[in-house]
Amino acid sequence: MKKSLLLILLLPLIILCGCGDRLDLDQFPVTSGGGIITVNDTTYVLQAPVWTGFNFPQDIIVGNDQIVYVCDTKNNGVVQLDFAGDKLSTKLFSANIFPKKISQDYNFDLLVWRFGNSTGYNYCFIQTEVS
Repeated sequence: MKKSLLLILLLPLIILCGCGDRLDLDQFPVTSGGGIITVNDTTYVLQAPVWTGFNFPQDIIVGNDQIVYVCDTKNNGVVQLDFAGDKLSTKLFSANIFPKKISQDYNFDLLVWRFGNSTGYNYCFIQTEVS
């Protein structure tokens, strides 16, 4: 009862505080001939420089350590990037892992999921010190 009453009281406050001015996209420079793409209520701004050199990337995360990790599936590895897109390091797997998904725990260790032939998804463990 108390939870529903609290929700009823807080819901109008959340709605009123959440409404604000629209973000002016003119403050973001558009470079490399890129354009601004709007789909429904989401606007995508092309980041520059374009990150290239991947062969069928399946997943991308920004880790708790503020490093971007990309599962580069057909290159059979995980790539570490900074926010500027500079490659910090790459972990290539000797076995045919072909990573599909990636996540990071609070110890900054990476969990890489792959799709096995008969077992479905399984994972391997990588310490963050990828080199």
